[in-house]
Amino acid sequence: VLLALLGHPVSASTVSRVARTLDAAVAAFHRRPLRDVYPVLMLDGVVLARKTGAGALRRPVLVALGIRADGKKEVIDFRLAAGESAAAWEGFLSDLYRRGLTGDGIEVICADGGQGLLAALPTVYPGIAVQRCWAGLLKNPVLGAGVCRFTRLQLPRAYFGRRCRDGPVAGLAIQVPDRTTKRAAPSRLRLMAAAVR
Repeated sequence: VLLALLGHPVSASTVSRVARTLDAAVAAFHRRPLRDVYPVLMLDGVVLARKTGAGALRRPVLVALGIRADGKKEVIDFRLAAGESAAAWEGFLSDLYRRGLTGDGIEVICADGGQGLLAALPTVYPGIAVQRCWAGLLKNPVLGAGVCRFTRLQLPRAYFGRRCRDGPVAGLAIQVPDRTTKRAAPSRLRLMAAAVR
């Protein structure tokens, strides 16, 4: 594979040396002190598949993404986990807290509806508002296809393309309840989109 990418052969010792260097850099990333500079903390478990001799192995990676006051997104940290249990999330979040992400600057936490994450949040970050992420809302069958059609066209630009009018999180607290009717949901999403323009 490397021959096709680089145009010349690479020895096994070079691959091992590069892998050790990368391992050290990743370990340093996971140990670095964190600053509490994110008004928005986004948390999610991303399932990745890795090929093995016995087939594909699927494992969740717990991910913390911060949105700074200037609107820039940063990967705060990630961790390979056995699952998305409350214990796994609590361990991950507690490590972030110990390293400096105490929550003093966090105005809202955006999370999916995973029960493990929702159970761990009050333990580590009590009193911080939690907003359900849009991917979770879109998967909600109660909201229906009309919302998905509207959101695919307008929400990504409105949510990710611009800052909120009155700061980085002003429009994020507009919630679309789980039991919103199909007719009412698009108008509620339009309100949210207008708030972040």
